[in-house]
Amino acid sequence: MSWAGPGRTNGEILSARPGQRRANGIKNNLNKVEYHQALLRAHEARDRAVMGANFDRVTFWSVTHTLVMIGVAGVQVFMIRSLFEDNSKIGKVLRKGKFD
Repeated sequence: MSWAGPGRTNGEILSARPGQRRANGIKNNLNKVEYHQALLRAHEARDRAVMGANFDRVTFWSVTHTLVMIGVAGVQVFMIRSLFEDNSKIGKVLRKGKFD
């Protein structure tokens, strides 16, 4: 009986070691790939959250500015019309600068 154990020869043991090393190397490489993929998923999740927050902020301020512009346009139309009406107090103030 050899030192390799029952049913195994020394050649089988020696040839298994390089295969074991290759398998361990492949396993280590797969673990590295899994680690890097987890990092990329974390970065993607963070970037997606930032993108969603930016979208909400841009939408809010766009709607706010649009409503302000519509309000200002309404005030301008009202003031221009009051300039051409004789009985309008605002038109009198705008034309003369004072109340009568």
